[in-house]
Amino acid sequence: MNIVLIGYRCTGKSTTGHALSKRLRMPFFDTDYCIETRLRKSIKQVVEEGGWPLFRKVEREMIKEVSSKNNVIIATGGGAVLNQENVNDLKRNGVMVLLEADVSTIVKRLKEDTKGKDQRPQFTYADLYTETITVLERRRPIYRRVADIVLDTSRMSQKEVVEAIVRTIKVGEDEDAGK
Repeated sequence: MNIVLIGYRCTGKSTTGHALSKRLRMPFFDTDYCIETRLRKSIKQVVEEGGWPLFRKVEREMIKEVSSKNNVIIATGGGAVLNQENVNDLKRNGVMVLLEADVSTIVKRLKEDTKGKDQRPQFTYADLYTETITVLERRRPIYRRVADIVLDTSRMSQKEVVEAIVRTIKVGEDEDAGK
């Protein structure tokens, strides 16, 4: 079974994925990082040069590839679940873990993430706070519809997030074994 981390930017998908990988000794694939490595360009460069449709096409191919693996941890880009084919592939062999955070926490993390700032394209021309609210209003219902597990990372340490995922998945496995 794969563990698939979904959610908006700066909710902890990549950080949690790395930590879960170490904790569970499972390979980790961050789809955005895989795309950047394969294309030798940042996501921001891909979007600037080819637009969002090109990025979503490449992202689709990457998700198809990594979701075909077994017993891996996958962190998706924030918009990956907007494509139902991606959702179908990821859910086929995976448990979808939605990492959420409140808007002020996300904006704070985005501002503090100086490395990511240069690599992340903006979605709108609005200020960061307004953009985050606008995009989350559209995406949150989709995230919640496809998620099997939902965790609010706003006030949790990385270790707490990892242990909550491990505990929840372990409970699910125990329940399935009894059937």
